[in-house]
Amino acid sequence: AWSTNADVFVVPTAGGVSKRVEGAAGYDGGCRYSPDGSLLAWRAQRRAGYEADTWRLVVLDRRTGARRTLTESFDRHVDSLTFSADSRTIFFAAEEAGRSHVFSVSAAGGVIASVLGGGSFGVLSSLPDGKTLVGTQVALTHPAEIVRFGTDGKGLARVTRTNDAQLAPLSLRPGESVT
Repeated sequence: AWSTNADVFVVPTAGGVSKRVEGAAGYDGGCRYSPDGSLLAWRAQRRAGYEADTWRLVVLDRRTGARRTLTESFDRHVDSLTFSADSRTIFFAAEEAGRSHVFSVSAAGGVIASVLGGGSFGVLSSLPDGKTLVGTQVALTHPAEIVRFGTDGKGLARVTRTNDAQLAPLSLRPGESVT
């Protein structure tokens, strides 16, 4: 590829001129609007042509145009992200010790908190009840299945068991950490 750069644009739903809201030298993408529509969040890389650059979490206040990076001091790559139902918190997946855990941060910025570990989670979405997240969980012993858990990280439960019958006769052993 000549360039791995991609920028974030906002396009009016009624048509019209698009407006660039982020144009960093690296890749910007994975955008999500907050449920109330006041914020736009995305993953961003600063360095052009450096695909291993840290994925940061950026938020744009659509009313004021103010943009802030919420994970500047976080030494992990931000992956899948979703807003809480009240638009005040962003939940995201990030690598931790060879797995992908779930973290949270206030949409206004602040301390990043661990929500759920012990597995590899992704494709996060929040439910309108404000208390539940859904996403995928994958392991060496099974492909991605849909799970749900509380915004406090409690109550992890599988929603789908699509592959259980095919995997049952294989007697797969869980992977072990070597770190």
